[in-house]
Order: sequence, then structure tokens, then C-alpha cells
Amino acid sequence: MQKMTFPVAALSMVMTSVALGDAITITQRCQASDSLHQGQAIGRNEWYKKNYPGEIQVRMQYFTGDPNLSQADALVAYDTFTLKDNLGADLEYARYPTFLVKTKNEQGRAIWTDPLTYVAPVDPAVGANKPQGYVWAADCRAGCFQPWVRVLFKKGYLPIKSALENGVTDVMAFAKTGTLEAPSYRALPVAEYTQSMRDEWNDILRIETEGAGVLEVTPNHPLVDGEGHMREAATLTASDELVRVDGSRERIVSITKRRTFGKVYNVSPKSTELKENVLVAEGFLTGSAWYQNEGHRNMNRLLLRANLTSDVFNDSSSSEERPASEAR
Repeated sequence: MQKMTFPVAALSMVMTSVALGDAITITQRCQASDSLHQGQAIGRNEWYKKNYPGEIQVRMQYFTGDPNLSQADALVAYDTFTLKDNLGADLEYARYPTFLVKTKNEQGRAIWTDPLTYVAPVDPAVGANKPQGYVWAADCRAGCFQPWVRVLFKKGYLPIKSALENGVTDVMAFAKTGTLEAPSYRALPVAEYTQSMRDEWNDILRIETEGAGVLEVTPNHPLVDGEGHMREAATLTASDELVRVDGSRERIVSITKRRTFGKVYNVSPKSTELKENVLVAEGFLTGSAWYQNEGHRNMNRLLLRANLTSDVFNDSSSSEERPASEAR
């Protein structure tokens, strides 16, 4: 699924244009210039294993915390990393690496760039062709909303497509001090919107709850379950619960998979904090696109219970917070 990204500063443009050497976000990379379908993702992984096993070994040694991990064991660990979730279940959509150049801007801040507009192969038969300086920047995946799904912005609930087209710049996110027992929200700047580059067929899950709630999302879209875990929509069943904006739980009564033709959309706040990437859609707690890409290692993690210690979430920013009763 190819997607365009819309940084707020460029909402008047038809699509994002990232000049050679300019900074590029991981979301831009994963959801625009290097967005793959399942078969291509598996091909990318096999190509990387065949041509760069040493790089994989170094990365897997870091991920596993085992500096003595052999190359053979590292390749097995890589398969697990790309094809399994944190609970060991098969992923419906594989993770795959994307490659960029890490450099510094004029202020000395580290940034990702793509000076050669390089996209790695998806055919395992292709030889090693990664340009010098390009490194494994992130592992990509994607998940999005139907265009009519209403997301909670500072202005109130707005269809995600309408918010993009009207340049809405602030989205309501779960606050640092919030828990499932006492949820609160804060307005954060929108980092970027994403949408499909063209109309195409998408697998969509229609989730209906006992309180007549309805969500339509892609199968790997992140949703908060009744225990406070961030989970992919495809892992939920009719016995699970979703969490309302006020912290109340609502049981799922049906999940229907269907295919729809058109574009799908998403929005990301300007934050990399776990809680601040919890948004509200159709009255339910959901994850931003960050959980599919940079933050996917936090899928299945318990995020929102009151007994979590405050230092689990390293958030030093401040903003006005609103209780759930006002964010509703």
C-alpha cells in the first residue's frame, strides 16, 4: 500500500515533496516512498538476509542483548522479529527494513536523509546494492482509518479525511498523567497526516460493540483493549473489550472483514511518547501510526493502568490537560 504524507506545514500541497538531502521522517519513508505489500515485505527480508547477514547479526545481538549471538542464530532471530508479534503469534503483515542515511542538520541534530532516493529491492535474487552510508533506519508497517472515521481533534470530532483537507493542526492525545481509571487528554500539534497515494482495494475490519459503536480500520491498526494493552485490530475477538474515551469498557460483539475500494488515512501527533500516541477515534482509544513504525516494539505492552510507575513514560513536555469529561 503506497501512501502520501502531509506535514502540517505543507497541507496546501498535492503531496509531500522531500528534496534530496532534506530530513525525512520514518513515517514518511514507510508510508510513502517505501510502502510494501506482504509479498514484497517478505521478499525484502529474504534479500537482506542473503546479502547482509553481518548487519543482521549486529542488530540482532543488540535486540537480544546477546553479544555472542552467532550469525546463524541471528538470522533465526530476524525471522522471528519480522514475522511474529511480541506474544509469538504470526503477524498478518511482516515487518521489513527501510534504509536511510543518518546525518546532522545545521543545528547539530541527527536527522535521516535519502540523498540518492534509494529503495532496497524486494526480489531476493537481486545482489547487494545498498549505497555506502545507508543503514537500517527502521522497520516499516502501516495501519489506517476509513475516510469517514471521526478522530478527536482540539476542535472536536472530525472525519479524518476532512481534517486533512482543512488543515486541522491540533489533535487530542492521551495525557502523561492519564490512566484507564482516570483518563485525561491534551492537545498536541499534528506532525503529519497520511493517505493512500491512489484509490485501491484495502482489507478493512468493521468492529461493532455492544453500545452500538463502530470502527472501521485496517487489520494491523493499533487499538487499546480493556486491559490497557495496545493491540493490532486483527488480534481482537468478540470476547474482547475496547476502551471508551472516559475509560469505560465496551464489549466487541462482531468483527467483520471486508474489502473496500478507496483511500485510507491516518494522523500522527508531534510526539514519540507512548501515551501521547494514544488518540481517540469514534469514541474509542486507538494508536497513532507511530505504533506501526518506530514504536511497533511497544505493541501488546500494558500502557494505561494506574499501577504503572510514572517513570515508565519519559515525558518532560507540558501542556494543558483536559479530563475525559471535557474531551468527550
